[in-house]
Amino acid sequence: MECPKRETTEAEHATSEIAPAQEDSKYPRVCGYDANCVTTIIPVVTDRFNSLNDVGWYGAAFLLASASSQLFYGKLYLFYPSKIVFSAVVFTFAVGSLVCAVAPNSSSFIVGRAISGLGSAGILAGTNIIISRCVPVRMRPVYSSIIGAIECVAISIGPLLGGAIAETLGWRWCFWLLLPLAGLTIVITILFLGNEQSVEQSTLTLKDKIRRLDLPSLALFIPAIVCLILALQWGGSYYAWSNWRVFVLFIISGCFLFAFGVYQYRKGEEATVPPRIFLTRTVLFGALYSFNTSGALYQSGFRQSKEPRHSAAAFVAFRWYCL
Repeated sequence: MECPKRETTEAEHATSEIAPAQEDSKYPRVCGYDANCVTTIIPVVTDRFNSLNDVGWYGAAFLLASASSQLFYGKLYLFYPSKIVFSAVVFTFAVGSLVCAVAPNSSSFIVGRAISGLGSAGILAGTNIIISRCVPVRMRPVYSSIIGAIECVAISIGPLLGGAIAETLGWRWCFWLLLPLAGLTIVITILFLGNEQSVEQSTLTLKDKIRRLDLPSLALFIPAIVCLILALQWGGSYYAWSNWRVFVLFIISGCFLFAFGVYQYRKGEEATVPPRIFLTRTVLFGALYSFNTSGALYQSGFRQSKEPRHSAAAFVAFRWYCL
């Protein structure tokens, strides 16, 4: 799939900015399988490590790394070749899966989930950006539909496979199986994805690229998300919701988010999230829909005592409803 050197269009700029927010429908089957099979094996993992207090972190670590880095990947794909960036993030995802597969304790498992989340964010952002650069406009719906169909299959079989594997081969094999899939993805990317270059990639110097990556935004956004997740994780678990630690974390998170918003407004079109993006009705309501739908997963995934196979069946039914 050779992509000639050409000027990045306005539509492609928009895609690179909002692609990280399109979470549920269009990232490769490797991430779809991982994100959905882990939910069904959480009871087995907590029993193995005797770590009921850490159950929230098995999902939170993945989401924390993913949410805090997705905006950055949008910029990274804009200024560096997609082949290199995409291969690197798939490799990162594979490393996280390997850490989970060999994890001797709960802490190691959480670290592995965080690494996988970091790679998953790059895969998610890169999928739509690569399509926007390498596929003609009239063919993009076709390619997007193919990716969506693959994701549907992954969503369907992920929980079933995860539950079955956890009860037969053991839960660690849920992560071992991801390694050859990730390796195959890297090989296909290297062989078939062209060395396309946008105007930004070919004309800007390294210093200009680093400057336009908008690292100050990253320095404001990551602490905001980390403090928010910590407050939600500690509240009602390690500390009471009225504890000063939880309260301070919420305050710090709010301050960083406010500073992030002000900085984005002042940067204008060079910001990581240009203000006009959130003023777009489709993007705004799409984000609200994703937020509310994803929030509904926690009650079914974490608040019921189910065997892996029963959990998988219930999860598949719920996901098909969402689709």
